[in-house]
Amino acid sequence: MKQFKPEQARWIWSCLIIGVILMGIYLILSLPPSGFEKFEEVAQTTKSLPEEKQEPPPMKKTAFITPKEMEEFISSLRKNTSLRDPFLGSGEKEWKTFLDELKERPPQLKGIIQVEGNRIALIHNSRYREGDEVKGFKIIRIEDEYVVLNKGEKNYTIYLKK
Repeated sequence: MKQFKPEQARWIWSCLIIGVILMGIYLILSLPPSGFEKFEEVAQTTKSLPEEKQEPPPMKKTAFITPKEMEEFISSLRKNTSLRDPFLGSGEKEWKTFLDELKERPPQLKGIIQVEGNRIALIHNSRYREGDEVKGFKIIRIEDEYVVLNKGEKNYTIYLKK
């Protein structure tokens, strides 16, 4: 097999590249017309078809409502629905309801001690006597094993954990 000189190899490669480029140009120019021209032909044929006029559907008769009636209706809707934050996601709603329920929960009883005949409840590492208030709960009675709390109209009994 004969080896080409570097000058001959360059000349062969140059001719090959020029041939590939010319072949590409020939293929591009010999392709059928683009699809856009076909779309234009279809559009022209559809324009020549007679247009059908469609009548709008008949309008329904509407009752006349006074502004006062409308305001009354809107105010009745406002009374029947509770207001809520529209930007609050479902996870945030659950968290908010959890926090609301947590506020209504009575505090945890840590212990009961007796000093000079008086019982003292240990709640949240603080001492409370009967009549004192803890986070909105009033202590009604302190017994040996439990404490009775009151909030609003409800009584809550919290027991010592054993």
